[in-house]
Amino acid sequence: NEDFAAAASAATGYDVQVVSAGDGGELTSQLVLTQGAPIADAFFGVDNVFISRLIDSDVIAGDDAAVPVTQSATCINIDPAWFSEHGIEEPQTYEDLADETYRGLTVLLDPSTSTTGASFLIGTVAKFGEDGFADYWTRLAANAPRIENGWTEAYNGQFTQGGGDGTYPIVLSYSSSPAWTVTEDGSATTTKSLQDTCSSQIEYAGVLNGASNPEGAKAVIDFMTSLEFQDTIADSMYVYPVAS
Repeated sequence: NEDFAAAASAATGYDVQVVSAGDGGELTSQLVLTQGAPIADAFFGVDNVFISRLIDSDVIAGDDAAVPVTQSATCINIDPAWFSEHGIEEPQTYEDLADETYRGLTVLLDPSTSTTGASFLIGTVAKFGEDGFADYWTRLAANAPRIENGWTEAYNGQFTQGGGDGTYPIVLSYSSSPAWTVTEDGSATTTKSLQDTCSSQIEYAGVLNGASNPEGAKAVIDFMTSLEFQDTIADSMYVYPVAS
């Protein structure tokens, strides 16, 4: 946040400050509740699942409305070494997550508070259909997954490869997350994303209705879509830029 604020300030000439407001779902709720008297001048981090709430609630200012900034794929990630050490075959699919073999091993994200969690939910709808996804979730919930509100709590706090004291070898994250866990020599990664569990995600930014400095907010949005910033996204956020 501090690095972005410094870069945006230098690029725009405005004094840019970053206000954290939780995961994408939590941010969306705050922006809807403060419509017309927003907590900031601009927003970033609401994805294609939640963005319609902002549009329908007239939260976003201007004709351009929401501007795409990043793109990614949400996927289940695993710790292969954990499965090797315990003599358990690695999971591969949505169905595996609901299998007794993997009972109590998975950390998921609340789809009502997390854009990552909502993206995973939509992926299960696409996989099992509108008539089948609820049954899948009944079976998945019966397999004792841990549910966290946000990605940071899940990946950094509960995942065995998250850098802390986590004990869960399966976590909902991104297709690009294995880039975060490369070995020191850069020759391999210690985690794996399961490609059969991926769903596409786009994160948006925009100027908020009622912004105290809409010109400054627009300048920050322009900076976020510039090649200068887009070129930093892969290394700093471990997702993909929308600019090619």
